[in-house]
Amino acid sequence: MNLKTGQLFLVAALLTLGATGAKAQDLLVTKRGDSISCKIVKMENEKIYYLFPGQAPPPGTFRMSDIAAYYYNFY
Repeated sequence: MNLKTGQLFLVAALLTLGATGAKAQDLLVTKRGDSISCKIVKMENEKIYYLFPGQAPPPGTFRMSDIAAYYYNFY
């Protein structure tokens, strides 16, 4: 591998790592003790809406009364 090819490989690797690391994940913890890695997309008084990585809308929902805790950008 010559110097130019090595430099291109390094730039491509850094861009790939940066792009995948930019997708922060949130965490939902249910009152039953389940931990759910997802992206919280909307919160209302009664419901919390979430998507799993790669999931297309419509989002899943939980009743807020079933959630013990939630954390943004946990992962």
